[in-house]
This record gives sequence, C-alpha cells and structure tokens, in this order.
Amino acid sequence: MLLSGVLVLTFSCFLAPLLLCYLPEVSAQKSGSRWLIGDRDSHCGISCSRTLGKSVCGSDGRSYETGCELQKARCRDKTLTLAHRGRCRAKSFQHPVAPAPTSSLEGRDVESKDASQSKCRLERNVALELSRRPQEAIFIPECNEDGTYAQVQCHTLTGYCWCVTNDGKPVSGSSVHNRTPVCSESVTDKPPGPPTT
Repeated sequence: MLLSGVLVLTFSCFLAPLLLCYLPEVSAQKSGSRWLIGDRDSHCGISCSRTLGKSVCGSDGRSYETGCELQKARCRDKTLTLAHRGRCRAKSFQHPVAPAPTSSLEGRDVESKDASQSKCRLERNVALELSRRPQEAIFIPECNEDGTYAQVQCHTLTGYCWCVTNDGKPVSGSSVHNRTPVCSESVTDKPPGPPTT
C-alpha cells in the first residue's frame, strides 16, 4: 500500500497544474479567489528529500532546510508555524508581527479597503495572518518594495515557483519544481505570436 501512495504522489506532482501538488494527507482548499494547500490532516507521513526546497524559519527560532522539514517538526509540536522564509536570524529571533487570525477574514475575497495598501501587500498580510494557524500551510505572495507582485512567486511547502503577471495571476506553463523560472521583463499570460486583427 505504501508503494501505491508513493506512485500516486509522483504521478500527481508531475501532472499537477501550478500549485496543486498533492502531498500525502494534504488537501487543497479554496480561499478567496486562489487555491491554497491546506494541511487538514496529519502531515507526519511526509518524507522529505534534503536536496529540495528552500530554508525556512520556524516559530521556535530554528532554521529548517525545507518547508517539508518544518511540517515534519510539527508532528512533535503542533503549535509550530512558519515565521518567515530563509534561515532564522541567530541572535534576534522574533515571532511574526501579524495579529492573531480572526474568522472575519475567512471566505472573503482579498480587496483593498485602504487605498495606500496594494493588492499584493494586502494579500500577503492576510496569508501571513492565516499561516499562523498550526493546521494551515498557506501560499504567501512576494511583493516588490513598491507593493507590486514580484515577478517570480514560490510556494515554500511544495517547492514550486512560477511567473506572474503584474496583477499577480500565474502565467500558464511557467511553473517549475525546485527551480526558479525565467520570466521576461513584461510578463503576460498571452502566448507569443503575430497580433490578431
């Protein structure tokens, strides 16, 4: 039975569109207008490859080689969450500054009520807030300093990265696993070719 689970995992990851790579006992959930990967059940059956993914910092102040390693550590400590991407800062670790999640955010599309906050930053803040919940493994968008979406987005848990348009929508066919995609300067979701008249 374990062998069939491994085969399903491999098959699903190669055929999955963009973000939806089904890991053992991990299910997809729709939140707002984006599909997110939510860890609804036990994640203790995941086996991690040491060569895949990027380092992350846990809420316990420890650096984990990958998001997968952090998920495995949650088997021992259910309160453990993702503090930030990248290695933890050795001397001055701080917990994320996002306030505790509230039910008022659930089921709502992300809309900017504050004109000074960009869609990317608002979406990022909501995702950071939701990711504080121990059972959630949320995609958190990367924003440029001016508040626009970074051209390359990555999901720490799955190891997938992809190009996005200026409004944050994934570009078809740009998703790569454990690599950084090459995105053009002005990314669109339209295939190249002669203009239609």
